[in-house]
Amino acid sequence: MILRNFLIADAVTFGSDRKVYIHGGGVGKLYATSFPWTQPQLAVYVSLLPEDEDEPGSDHNLTVDFEAPGGEVLEAMISGGFRIPPPDRDDFRPLITFGSQFVGAAFPGAGLYWVRVLYDEREVGRHPLELEERDQGRWIPVGQ
Repeated sequence: MILRNFLIADAVTFGSDRKVYIHGGGVGKLYATSFPWTQPQLAVYVSLLPEDEDEPGSDHNLTVDFEAPGGEVLEAMISGGFRIPPPDRDDFRPLITFGSQFVGAAFPGAGLYWVRVLYDEREVGRHPLELEERDQGRWIPVGQ
């Protein structure tokens, strides 16, 4: 299985038109007023591309979790099973897409966290997520 896309965002939804709608994509840093910090909302979008050894109809597990600065694994954002769909054509395997809203992610302290993607308990990707403590009066506008 190949990790094709992996994005942290404010929100991810799937429309009835089969499109993915991402709001506030590209999150890589969060500012907290104190620790422990609870982030009101966070989302991930993941797409996987099956390889030849990934048999259509076979069952697998996907987990997206947080790894704290000390290496401790925190709670999972996504954890569950899925089945690989059959190819649309003989030469084309469809992307398998997942999106999840996570309300109330708890972070024990400042530092560099990793959002990890695990396929059948094997890590296939990770994205850094830095948490920094800031006073409410010292917020910096996005992009600066």
